[in-house]
Amino acid sequence: MSKFKRQMKVMDDHDQTRLTANGNITQSEPYKAEMTVEVNYTEQVFCPFCIHVGQLREFLISTKKGISQHDAKCPECGQGMRMTTLTKIETPEEFADFAYPYAKSGFWQKVKWNKWNKRMREIGWSVRFWNRYKELKGEGGEDSYEAYIERKQREEYEGAMDE
Repeated sequence: MSKFKRQMKVMDDHDQTRLTANGNITQSEPYKAEMTVEVNYTEQVFCPFCIHVGQLREFLISTKKGISQHDAKCPECGQGMRMTTLTKIETPEEFADFAYPYAKSGFWQKVKWNKWNKRMREIGWSVRFWNRYKELKGEGGEDSYEAYIERKQREEYEGAMDE
């Protein structure tokens, strides 16, 4: 290999240690990485707290540095969430996997129960969500008849209180 080719190869190696004329080590130039993210802002997503369905662009938050790439906010209920939460929940089982561990830190306090429950039924996710949630909780199987009647009465009572 010629001397010129060796020198060019060394210059292209950014991790190469460089010495000055007096023997000091110089730092190499830091890498400049650019990352572009392709996001479909017209994708249909829903708020996990009120089940508001809309396009991803409706949930965007404007910050001093521009549009937040990490955080989102529901236009209906105003609850904040991660952008990944909006885009990763596609099935009732994934929703239960999200809600169960979050329940320990306040998921159910953020939910307006009657609206949430009504919308879960409308989209047909209620049964599958609760089956998975109970499985995670360790309560496998369906409700007993007494538990079902008690739950229905509680829902009716709470529905009457909200009106």
